[in-house]
Amino acid sequence: MCKVPNVINRKRGNDNSNGYNSQLVSVTVDYAFLILGSYTIEMGSTETDFIAYRLFLISKEKAGLERALGGSYFSRGNFNTSEDFFLYAKQNILGKGYLDTSMILMPEIILVYNKSIELKNRFLALQLEEKRSIIVTNTEKSGSAEQGQKWFQLMTEYIDVLYLIQEDVGKTISNKLKLSFKTMQRSLYAKLAILIMVIAGIPVLCVTVFRMTSTIQKYAFVIARKTKELHEEKKRADALLYQMFPKSVADQLKRKQSVSAEHFESVTVYFSDIVGFTKICSSISPMQVTFLLNTLYGALDELIEKYDVYKVETIGDAYMVVSGLPNRNGNDHAVQICNMALNIMEVVETFPEIDYIPDKRLSIRAGIHTGEVLLMLQTFLRAPNGL
Repeated sequence: MCKVPNVINRKRGNDNSNGYNSQLVSVTVDYAFLILGSYTIEMGSTETDFIAYRLFLISKEKAGLERALGGSYFSRGNFNTSEDFFLYAKQNILGKGYLDTSMILMPEIILVYNKSIELKNRFLALQLEEKRSIIVTNTEKSGSAEQGQKWFQLMTEYIDVLYLIQEDVGKTISNKLKLSFKTMQRSLYAKLAILIMVIAGIPVLCVTVFRMTSTIQKYAFVIARKTKELHEEKKRADALLYQMFPKSVADQLKRKQSVSAEHFESVTVYFSDIVGFTKICSSISPMQVTFLLNTLYGALDELIEKYDVYKVETIGDAYMVVSGLPNRNGNDHAVQICNMALNIMEVVETFPEIDYIPDKRLSIRAGIHTGEVLLMLQTFLRAPNGL
C-alpha cells in the first residue's frame, strides 16, 4: 500500500504546459489525480497506473522543451542568460524525476523503456547523457548549426522512444481497464442478486426480529428484577452472617470452607450487666424495657468501634466483649478492654436520668478476665479457666 506523494501534485501545479497528449487523456488523468490524491492505494492497481501514465506524459513534454533549449545551447555555444540555463536545468531535472516516479509506480514502463531503447538505438541513453552533461557544465564553446542539429536528432529519437512507450503503456492500461470492468460487472450482478434476495426476505426478517426482541426484552426485565432481588437478599444474608459470626469466620463460611476450632493463648474478656435489672423490668412496661436497652447498648456499640475489640453477644442486660480474637493483637488486648471499660463507665455515669425507673439512674457491674480461649463455630467462646 502507498499514498500518492504530495510532491507529485506540487510538480503538476508548477507545470501548466499542454504537451503532445490529447485533451481527453489530460482531463481523465487530472480527474484521477483529484480523486486519488488523498487516498491510500495499492501498488500495481489501475489507479497507480493512471498516475504513472500521467507522470510519463509530463516527462515526455519536458523532453520536448529540453530538446528546444538544448538545441539553442549547441547552436549558440552557450546560454545567453542564467535564466535560460536554469530553465533548461529545471526541464531536465523534472523530466527525469517524473520518468523515474512513473517507473516506480508502474514497473511495466521500465521493461517497455529498455525494450524500446534496444530496438531504436542501444547507445541512445549513453549519448544523451553525454550531451546533457555538456549542457549542464554550461561551458562557453563555439556554437554551430551542425551540433544543434545532432542534439535535435538525438532528442527526437529519444522522444520517438517515449512515443512507443506511451502507446504500449496506453494499451496495457486499456486492457487492465477492460478486465477490471468485466470483474466489476460480474461483482455488480452478484451484489444485485444478493440485494434482491435481501429485499425479499426483509419483511420476514423484520417480523422474526420483532418477536425475538420482544421475547428477549421480557426475559431481560425478569432477569434484571431477579438479579436485583438476589443482590438485595445477598446483602441481607451477609449482614446477618456478620452479626452472628466474626468477620473472618463469616468469610470462611461464604467461601464454603470448613471452620475448625481455634486456640488463643491470651485474650481479655469483658462482661457487664445492669444492676437491679430484674427489679427495673418488673416496674416498667416491656416497651420501656426495650427502649432502655436499645438506648444504652446503642451508645455502647458506637463507643466500642473506637477500640480493637469484638462484641460477642448481648443477652438481656448482659453485654460481652472480647479483645485478642478473632484478630490477634499481641499483648494489647488487656489495654484495649480496660480503656473501653473505663470509657463505658463514663458513658453510663453521664447517661440521662430516666423518669420511669425507680432510681432514675442506671448502674452497671463489669468484670474483666484474661486467659486462654478456644473459639468454636458452634458456641463462639469456650474458656477452660471458667470465664
